Amino acid sequence: MSGGSDDRRRPVAWAIVFALMLIMLVLLAGLLIWALVAAVDWEAVLRFIAPTAFETRSIEEILEGGRR
Repeated sequence: MSGGSDDRRRPVAWAIVFALMLIMLVLLAGLLIWALVAAVDWEAVLRFIAPTAFETRSIEEILEGGRR
């Protein structure tokens, strides 16, 4: 028995394997980006970008885009 019927299913199986690998790669990339963004000190970033605005308004007000 050479398994002729299995040969037709082999490309479909590899497509599923590659689809799952792609999903895992996207998830890992998302976790990496999330970890990098979570490690950023956003107060220091705001002090660097706009020190005057940071000193005159609260960080919550700056991040929300509120005006006085």
